[in-house]
Amino acid sequence: LMQRTDALYIITDNLIASSVELVIQKANEKGVVTLGSERGMVETGLLLTHSIDYKELGRQTARMAERILIQGADVASMPVEYLENTQLIINKKTMETLQIEIPQDILAEAELVERTE
Repeated sequence: LMQRTDALYIITDNLIASSVELVIQKANEKGVVTLGSERGMVETGLLLTHSIDYKELGRQTARMAERILIQGADVASMPVEYLENTQLIINKKTMETLQIEIPQDILAEAELVERTE
């Protein structure tokens, strides 16, 4: 499968999370780009994420709950919301391992982390 794969998106899932190091190792061996949905996986070695900030997600959810519970908003008429604040996080060592060049303007907006070996 890896021979026919350009990139893998790793979801936040306990089964995947428990074996993410193996997935990263095999992907890096084959030169496959790995993208994730949260910071911890990038710190482990995925290339990048436009990360969920769980604290910010909790704050946004609290604001929605306040509109429902205190202000009496009708849940059925509330619009769907998406996480308002995300952060681009790139693993510098994985970027170097895969010999990927990311444009400087994108790097300037990102937080660079290095996986622990």
